[in-house]
Amino acid sequence: MLKIENLNVHFGDFHALKDVSLEIPDGEFFTLLGPSGCGKTTTLRSITGFIKPSSGKITIDGRDITHIPVEKRNIGMVFQSYALFPTMTVYENIAFSLKVQKKNKVEIDRIVHDCAKKVDLTDEQLVKNVSELSGGQQQRVAIARALASNPPILCLDEPLSNLDAKLRVQLRGELKELQKKLGITMVYVTHDQEEALTLSDHICVFKRGVVDQIGTPNEIYNKSKTEYTNNFIGDVNRLTPELVAAINASEAGNNTLDPQKNNYIRLEKVHIGRTGKEYFTAEATVQNIEYYGMYIKYYLAVGDMGTLKVFEKNDGVEVHALGEKVMVSIRPRDILGFVPEPEEPETQIVGKNSSKKLSKKH
Repeated sequence: MLKIENLNVHFGDFHALKDVSLEIPDGEFFTLLGPSGCGKTTTLRSITGFIKPSSGKITIDGRDITHIPVEKRNIGMVFQSYALFPTMTVYENIAFSLKVQKKNKVEIDRIVHDCAKKVDLTDEQLVKNVSELSGGQQQRVAIARALASNPPILCLDEPLSNLDAKLRVQLRGELKELQKKLGITMVYVTHDQEEALTLSDHICVFKRGVVDQIGTPNEIYNKSKTEYTNNFIGDVNRLTPELVAAINASEAGNNTLDPQKNNYIRLEKVHIGRTGKEYFTAEATVQNIEYYGMYIKYYLAVGDMGTLKVFEKNDGVEVHALGEKVMVSIRPRDILGFVPEPEEPETQIVGKNSSKKLSKKH
């Protein structure tokens, strides 16, 4: 198990990580999620040893590695840019760390071919220069190189961000399958919510250097504990006070919503034309339409009670038109309410590759 206890990191006067604590069980796909400057990459680099914490402890199976050098931690690392040697062959890239460790040629050859096979690199690709490969193939080389030392933990810093959308979807599926096949612990950094939900066993959402929520993808998405996580994960409707009052006054609502809270509902939990005692219904007008193929996103003006965004499955039969009158339906039990968070003060943000302070409002 990888365990982080009360980790603090300072860059000069800037407090980048504030008492971060989390536990990652063996064999998990664990994702650190959040916007730029939130502390996720700083946490990853602290785990791998590239950043020295100001205080706190990092252990693997009870062994304290907080102050152990990078090369002695045996943690694999895949960088966002892959950090491959473009003039070397694929074989030479994978073998590089093994040669540094002074392993013999027979053992190096066995390990290189074994790692290449794990990530579906062919013998023909092994003799090519890295510069001749596609982005997806280069990612596989970076993973194979990281696996060469047989690490129990593999850390990945936004490894799919430089790829086009279609390839990104393909490779994240392959990455999850690889993790299952190897049974390795993967610690994955991303700002992409869909990527995190798709890949992860558990997700840790960061907010300005602190852990905001840890949970399964379902818990993070459907049972957000904070307003920040609720708003960061996916798209969401914030209900106006007028709509909250109307729902509470209805038979379905029966005063279930706290008007003092900020109340939200996910887009796919708002429906068009659903009926039943559990639903609050109101007439709405189609104000705007976004077509996504598998589904359609409607913007519905609900009288003087605000606008609701709705995801509807595109069956090719019932497609609503601009200006059309429809019946919008909401189940009060699908609404999440949060005590309003204090207004964000102006703060100092440090990028993951820089210790320069930037003034920024969130």
